[in-house]
Amino acid sequence: MREMRTLSYLLHPPLLDELGLESAVRAYAEGYSQRTGIRVDLSFPSHMGRLPQAIEIALFRIVQEDSPMFTGTRKARRR
Repeated sequence: MREMRTLSYLLHPPLLDELGLESAVRAYAEGYSQRTGIRVDLSFPSHMGRLPQAIEIALFRIVQEDSPMFTGTRKARRR
């Protein structure tokens, strides 16, 4: 049961619904930095505001998918 909760949280963190993409990405980056020791600098436009839910989810998943490239555990693909 605990693993299901963790998986659910990783796929769709509550912060994404509660506070939006910026807060969710900042929390994810902080956790990523703690796990890997890699400093992550983020920059968001001050007027960004909330995006439609489907877009926020898609962008959050892109961040999750691409974060292993920062550690060299995944190689970027060229087309």
